[in-house]
Amino acid sequence: MAEAKKKKWAWFEKLKGVKHIEIVVVLIFAAVAALVVFGNFGSGGEDQTSTTGDLQSYAQSLEVRMAEVLGQIEGAGKVSVLLWFESGSEIVPAYSEDVTDNGTTTTEKKTLVLVGGKPVILTEITPKVGGVVIVAEGADNVKVKLELLKAVNALLKVDAADVEIFTMQKS
Repeated sequence: MAEAKKKKWAWFEKLKGVKHIEIVVVLIFAAVAALVVFGNFGSGGEDQTSTTGDLQSYAQSLEVRMAEVLGQIEGAGKVSVLLWFESGSEIVPAYSEDVTDNGTTTTEKKTLVLVGGKPVILTEITPKVGGVVIVAEGADNVKVKLELLKAVNALLKVDAADVEIFTMQKS
């Protein structure tokens, strides 16, 4: 028991001997505070789930709309579309900027603008499509395949290399 106390005190004495221990302690507290503020610890992951749900519903509605449009291309027949996104949507909040100049130094402070406790959103950037898979009844025809590819390129601005078109299985 006495030896365990000596080990604890020895560790404490080593810690006291570290130069600038105050700075280390402040940095640790700052890191913990940043994790609490920016890490969504208090939200239980609800925000992430709603963002994922929003992305899934956005993807699904876009796939349905594209399948309807692509199905109208002559010879395409029934069409099914699957989209892959490189990232999620990006929300850009509003910040107020406060600049103070006391003659020798200029200090700039940005503060998140809140209304009713919620941040003001300036814009929401839609996710970038990284790949497209199309399955169409008429994809065995080269002309139809090319028309489908041109339509996808025009609608989504994706490279032809990121689009795959397959013939739908006969029932």
